[in-house]
Amino acid sequence: MNLKQFVRLGLNYVSLLFKQSKSPFRLILASMIARTKGYVFFKSKSGAILRIKPGKLYELLILLDHGWKIVEQMNDYIILKKDVYLKCRYKKGWDLGHIKEIFEDKIYGLESREYVIDVGASNSDSAIYFATRGALKVLALEPDPESYQLAQENIRMNDLQQKIVLLNAALSASNGITEFLIPNESPNMSTLNPTEGLSKVIDFAQSNRIQVETTTLESLIERYDLPRIDLLKMDCEGCEFSVLRNTKEETFSRIGEIILEYHDGPADLPSLLSRVGFTVECTGTQPLGLIKAHNKETSH
Repeated sequence: MNLKQFVRLGLNYVSLLFKQSKSPFRLILASMIARTKGYVFFKSKSGAILRIKPGKLYELLILLDHGWKIVEQMNDYIILKKDVYLKCRYKKGWDLGHIKEIFEDKIYGLESREYVIDVGASNSDSAIYFATRGALKVLALEPDPESYQLAQENIRMNDLQQKIVLLNAALSASNGITEFLIPNESPNMSTLNPTEGLSKVIDFAQSNRIQVETTTLESLIERYDLPRIDLLKMDCEGCEFSVLRNTKEETFSRIGEIILEYHDGPADLPSLLSRVGFTVECTGTQPLGLIKAHNKETSH
């Protein structure tokens, strides 16, 4: 981040504090003292009181400014509401930032897709987004037990059990059981295959290590009798490389669109997807970004 971007972010933070906080001057001073590692006490104009890091507070302020409301608070979680209910972590991870990306920035688009596979469902925010935009069935995969439990609660709160099938499993190139890494402070960065880029910012040596079930795209299609996959969404911190490199051409022919997040550059994925009939667009700045790929042979 250059100086100009830093100043712009700081001014926006101050502006949001004046809009959303009952004591903006105190929070500005506390944020300067706390910087990125300490906590501040935030009292919203709706009466919610949170002990929160300044960086997480900034993400929350943006959501409040977009019309989200805090309807319930717990020690480590809050429930936000704007058309849908979402229980999320506000002291660790990236739940708040993901809500902005999905519901406000609309990184997965505005169009309706009937059949969706959501890889890296986290607290089911994206699965709920797809389900409320016309999906008939969303297969949502989340291997991390904490995120899986949050996802279950959010699906129930929004009464979407008939549309979202939540699986406590990871997508992989093979079916079986394998080790899964869950960073203590960054559960959204949980992974089967930490990339070099991720390993530079996350200490996976200090992660919780658990055994999780793995499944393949082909197994999901067969098990749930999917006529097609209108959208394959992948935010799985590195699994996209091994999965797509081992996916059969016949399976690719049944996928209408792929949107995936990469963390260490796109590598060979654009050329791979082009070879199997997709038009490919990469957005973002290296090493982070999105691949949006559309199957040229499908009209759905």
